[in-house]
Amino acid sequence: MRSIRSPLDGFGSPFGTGGDPYAILGFRAPVVFDFANSYFRANNFPDTFADATEFSRASSATFMDASGVLQTAATNVARTAHHFYKDGVLKRGALFEPTAATNLVTYSSEFDNAAWAKNLITVTANVATAPDGTTTADRLTATGASAQKFVRFNSTVVGSKTFSFYAKAGTHSIIQVLEATSSLNYINIDLSDGSVGTAGANSSAVVGPDVNGYRRIKVTFANISDNSVRVYFSDSMAAGYVTSSTSTGYFDIWGAQYELGLFATSYIATTGAAATRAADVLTVPHANLPWPEIEYIGPDLGGDGGMNTPSTFASPSAFWTFSTATMDVDSTVAGKMWVGAGANQALCETDWLSSTVRRSVTFTITNSTVNFGIRIGVRDTSNGFYTGSGYVSTNGTYTVDIPAGIGIGNNYKVVIQRVGGHTGGLEVDNISVREITPLAVSIQMEGFMTGPTARLLNWSRDANTEILMDAGSSTFTFTQEAGGVVDTVAGGSFTSGINAPFNVAMTASSNLLAGAVNGVALTDNTTPVALPDLETTDLRLAFSGGPLIITEARMWAENITQAGRVEATS
Repeated sequence: MRSIRSPLDGFGSPFGTGGDPYAILGFRAPVVFDFANSYFRANNFPDTFADATEFSRASSATFMDASGVLQTAATNVARTAHHFYKDGVLKRGALFEPTAATNLVTYSSEFDNAAWAKNLITVTANVATAPDGTTTADRLTATGASAQKFVRFNSTVVGSKTFSFYAKAGTHSIIQVLEATSSLNYINIDLSDGSVGTAGANSSAVVGPDVNGYRRIKVTFANISDNSVRVYFSDSMAAGYVTSSTSTGYFDIWGAQYELGLFATSYIATTGAAATRAADVLTVPHANLPWPEIEYIGPDLGGDGGMNTPSTFASPSAFWTFSTATMDVDSTVAGKMWVGAGANQALCETDWLSSTVRRSVTFTITNSTVNFGIRIGVRDTSNGFYTGSGYVSTNGTYTVDIPAGIGIGNNYKVVIQRVGGHTGGLEVDNISVREITPLAVSIQMEGFMTGPTARLLNWSRDANTEILMDAGSSTFTFTQEAGGVVDTVAGGSFTSGINAPFNVAMTASSNLLAGAVNGVALTDNTTPVALPDLETTDLRLAFSGGPLIITEARMWAENITQAGRVEATS
C-alpha cells in the first residue's frame, strides 16, 4: 500500500510555501498535472512530466508557442507548452489528440505546385513569413477579366471533410471556400476581421484569431458529393456560389489541410504525399498513482485467541460447521484448521456479514503441500460461492473485502472452501475480521475539448474492472465497474464546439459514486458495493475523441466530499 496524505506544507509548489494551492478542503492531491504552470507532482513528490508519465506518439506534431509561432514537437514528445486563444485571451495547456489524422493535401504549403489547379491566379512562392516563422507563405494574386479566380485541390477520398488553411489579408481580403461546384457547399470569409458571411446549407466555418497577421480558416463540408476543394476570390460577403469575380489584388496563404471529419486538427505538413499525424498516448504508471490504505475501525470480530473463537478453531466448534471429516480442527497443532484432500468447506456460524458496514477478512495459510485449491469469502448455501478471494494455497497472508450488503440473508455465511480433485493439505490460521472505512479515489480534470465526444480518462484493468470519465455532446458520464457490476453518474451541461471548456471531478468508492461539473454537484449514486481493484493498473488520460487541451488534472486516494468536488470544479 502507498501513503495517501502529506502535510499541507506547499512542498514543491510553484506558488511559494504558504500552503498547497492544489489542496481541496485540506485534502492534499498526491498527483497534480498543472500544464498551465508547468508543475507536476507524482505520488506526493514534485516531478517532471517525463518522469511522472509515459507518453508516445509515432510521428511529429505541431503546436503554437507563447509568441503565436507554430512549432513542431518531435516523435514521442508531448505538446505540453501549447498555447491557444479562447475568448481573445492567450492560454496555455497540453494538447493531446488521441485519434490519428491524415492531411490529404499533397503539397500543403506549395500552391505553385501542379497539385493545385489554378484559374486566373498567379502564385508567388515563398514571398512572406509563414505562421511557423519561415519564409514559405505563398501569395495568390488575381489576374484577368471577370471570371472564376481560384486554386483547387482534388482528393479521391470520400466522406464529410474539413478544409483548413492559414491566410493573411493583403490588398484583397474577401474569399470564398467551396467544395467542388456545389451551390450548397460554400462560405464567404473576410480575412481582415475574421467575419463569416453567406454560406451554403452544408457548410460551416470557424475563423481563428489574428495571430501574427494570420488567421486559421476551418471550413467543414457535410454530406459532400464531390472530393475537391477551392479557394476563390469573392467580390462580396453576401455573394452566393461564385461563378464570376471582378476582384483584383492579393492575399497570402499557407498550411492547407483537407481531412476526414467534422473539425480541424493540428496542422500536418506535406511535401509530395498525404501525411498522417499519429495518435497521442498519455499513460500514468500505477507506481506514480496513489491508492487508498485500508483503515480499520472497532474490535477484531475474528477472535482474541480464546478456545471458543472463530480464529482458533476449537473442537467441537461453536463457530464453524465442517462439511467433511477431512476439514476440521488440526489434530496436531492447536488453534488451526486443517484442510485435507477433496471437496470440503467450513461455514462460519457467527454473524460477520453486515448491511451497513464494510469488513475485511484476513487469513494465513501455513504448511501448504499444494499450490491451488482454497478460497475464502461469502457463500450462498443454496446456490454456491458468492464473492471473495480467488483460489489460493501457497503459504502467506491474504485479505478479502466483504462490502456492506453483500450476502445478507438466511442462506449466506462466511465460508472457507476447498474444491474437489486436489490432494495434499494445508492449515488456515489467524482469521481477523475488522470493519474498514470505505475505499475511495477522487479525480479532477479541467481543460478544453473539440468535437462531440471524448473519453477524458480510462482506468481499466479489464472489461469488468474500470473507472471512466466521458464527455458527450451535452453531458458528462462517470462510471465505475467492479466485478462486472456497472454504476454510473451522469449530468452537467456541455455544449460541443471548438475548444469548449470543461471542469469535472468524480469520486469512485466502495459505497459511493459521485461527480461534479463546473462547480455543480451531481446526484450521488449510493449503489456501489466495491471499489474497482486498480492498484496495479496504469491510467490513461485523454483516451479518445478530441482534440483535448488539458490545463490541470489532480487525483486523491480518498473521498474529497461533495463540497470538495464542487470547490475543485469551480
